[in-house]
Amino acid sequence: MNAGQSRAGTEPRPGPIAPPARRSERAWQVAGFVLGLGLLGACVGLAVGNAQTRAQLAGLLDRPLELAAAAGLSAVAVALPGAHFWLVIRPVRRLRLADTVAVNAVCTLAGYLPFKLSLALRVWVHARRDGLPLGVIGAWLAASSVVLVAGLWPMIAASLWRGSADAWWWAGTAGGLGASLLAVVGVGRAIGGRRGWRRVVWGVDRLGVAALRRAARGRPGRRARAAAVMLSDARTVGLALGLRGVDAGVQAARFLVAAQALGRPLSVEQAVLAGATYFLIQALTPTGTLGAREGGAAGVLALSDAEQVLPLVLAVAAVDTAVTVTLGVIGAAWLRLDRAIARRRTPGGRSDGAPAR
Repeated sequence: MNAGQSRAGTEPRPGPIAPPARRSERAWQVAGFVLGLGLLGACVGLAVGNAQTRAQLAGLLDRPLELAAAAGLSAVAVALPGAHFWLVIRPVRRLRLADTVAVNAVCTLAGYLPFKLSLALRVWVHARRDGLPLGVIGAWLAASSVVLVAGLWPMIAASLWRGSADAWWWAGTAGGLGASLLAVVGVGRAIGGRRGWRRVVWGVDRLGVAALRRAARGRPGRRARAAAVMLSDARTVGLALGLRGVDAGVQAARFLVAAQALGRPLSVEQAVLAGATYFLIQALTPTGTLGAREGGAAGVLALSDAEQVLPLVLAVAAVDTAVTVTLGVIGAAWLRLDRAIARRRTPGGRSDGAPAR
C-alpha cells in the first residue's frame, strides 16, 4: 500500500502541510529578501542617476592598486570565519584548515539567498564529506555561535555607549573581549566535565520542569555538553575571539581603501562603524545579505555625516560580491561537492555528539 493511499486504497491521503508558523517564517524571509533587493536596487538607482557618482565609480577602473587591495581584504574576510570554525572544533576533531575555509566560501555565497541555505549547506557538507555526526555538528555550530556573540557584543555595546570609534570605544571593546574570554572558558570548564554536567542536571531537576529534565538527559543535553568541551580550551577561544577582532579591522579597512580609491574623505571611526554594521548584518540576517548590508552601512555612514555614502558602499559591495562568487566557485571545486553528492555519508561514530570523556 502506498503512503499516499488510505487503508482501502481508493482515496489518496493529503501530503504533509507545513505548519502555519513555518509558513509564516518562510514568508517573512522571502519578504526580507525582496526588501533587501529593493534597498540594493534603490542604492544602485540613486547612484546611476547621478552623473558625479557614475564618474566616481567608473574611475575605480583606473585605480588597480586600490582595487587589488580591496579584493585581497574581501578574500581575507571570507577566509577568517573559516579559520574561526576550524579553531572551535579542534579540541574534539581535527579538520583541514583549507577545507573549512573552502566550506565557508561556499556558504558565504549561499548566504546571499534566504531560507538559511548557508547553514543547511554547512551542515550537509560536513556531514556528507567529513563524516561528522549531526550531534557533533550541532555542538560545533552552537559553540561557534557562542564565540560569535562573545566577540560581537563588546563592539555593539561600545558603539551604543560612545556613538563613534574613539579611544574609549577601542578600550571598551578590548575590555569586553577579555571579559568574554574569561566568561566563555569559565563556563565551558565548569560544565564540560562529567562532574560539572551532573551539577547542571541536578540544577535542572530542581526546577521541576519535565521538558527541561528530558532535554538535559537527552540529545540536547549531550550536544550542549559537547559544545562546552569545545569552549573549555582557553587557547582555542582566545584565538577565535582574536580572529573576530581581526575580522572587524578587515571590514573597516575595506571601507578606508574604497574611500581612498574614490577620493572621498572617511575617518577611521566612520570606517569602523560602517564595517561593523556591514559585518553584523551579514552574520545575523536570515533573509539573505544582498541589499540589507549595503542599506545598513549606508545608513550608518549617513548618520555619521560621511560624504557621498552611496558610491562608497556600492564600491565595497561590488568588490565583495565579485570576490565571494569567485571564491565560492573555487571552494566548491576544491571540496569536490560533485563527489560529495554522489557519495554516501561515511560513519562518524556516535551520532548524539556526546563527548568521549
